[in-house]
Amino acid sequence: MRDLAVYWLVNAFLHVVNLITSPASYWAVWPALGWGLALALRAARQRRTGPAAGTL
Repeated sequence: MRDLAVYWLVNAFLHVVNLITSPASYWAVWPALGWGLALALRAARQRRTGPAAGTL
């Protein structure tokens, strides 16, 4: 759950920076898509194997 909160906060910040600095070029979507894909894969793995998977 904490990962999702960090994802939203960081990506909201990146979108604001993007719109302020270069509104003609919408680059903030690329980090959001990559990070979102990684979160989705992690969630799928945890759902399949349980919440303790991948922890040390």
